[in-house]
Amino acid sequence: MTAHTVAVPKAALSKSERSSFQQVHCVGKGGVEKLTVVAGHPKVPGAHEIAIRVEFAGVCFADIAVRLGMYTVITAYPFVPGY
Repeated sequence: MTAHTVAVPKAALSKSERSSFQQVHCVGKGGVEKLTVVAGHPKVPGAHEIAIRVEFAGVCFADIAVRLGMYTVITAYPFVPGY
């Protein structure tokens, strides 16, 4: 598998692209067909909080195991995977 990286200058992003984000939601137990990408807006940090920009994220075994139903830590769907 070959990874490709595309650099996008910040000036090329619209204001809405800079102020929005995407989350992966798991809508039930199963394969990758149970994952959906949902657009949203970041919350405003509260007192003693900071906002960070995540440009890349990975998937760990625990995320996959939860999606497949191997871990029973999730009691309600949809949920946002991540540990």
